[in-house]
Amino acid sequence: MRTGAILFAGLASVVGGVIGAAAFSYVQAHWPKSITDTEATLITGLLGSFVGFLAVVIAVWGVVSSRAISRRQATLDHLARLEADGTVQKNRQEFNRLVKEKGDLAEFAAKDKEGTPEQQAILSVLNDFELISIGIQRGIIEPALYKRWQHSNVAQTWKNSQQFVVALRARVDRPTLYHEFEEMARWMSQNKIPRRRFWWAAII
Repeated sequence: MRTGAILFAGLASVVGGVIGAAAFSYVQAHWPKSITDTEATLITGLLGSFVGFLAVVIAVWGVVSSRAISRRQATLDHLARLEADGTVQKNRQEFNRLVKEKGDLAEFAAKDKEGTPEQQAILSVLNDFELISIGIQRGIIEPALYKRWQHSNVAQTWKNSQQFVVALRARVDRPTLYHEFEEMARWMSQNKIPRRRFWWAAII
């Protein structure tokens, strides 16, 4: 995408220069003879600058549009990979089984549960959502598209795992553990689209 932005900017400069030169020739040939060369240069310079500005705007719009399309495609590809990944599906099934049997998953945050298949499955599910949330904030994942696909799943998974996260945070003394997933669940519940941390993430 950076290469595309550079190419667009270069193209815009060339187009602006060509149009400016053409405008200068036209003004000299058709403008009233009373106009001086300095005035003609000023007029054509303004015209060239305006056209160049429009070219830059069009170039930036093209980069933003291309970036948005790429982001949507990346989101769809990622969702498709998750649905096709046997390990991911197995961890989700184990997570749901534990929720159904235990209800409260806090007991699996205990130190003596480290390395157990149950805790690993829970952590794997949480890590997936944590990465998705970070991807949304960095402009990699399309939030509206992901929200439409996973709205209820995000909210329900956070609800089912919240006590586990609270217990794990307290045990390892990391109050921000899985904070991004928590924030994403909040966005979903409030029916909002998160603001990107870096506004320029859409164009580079």
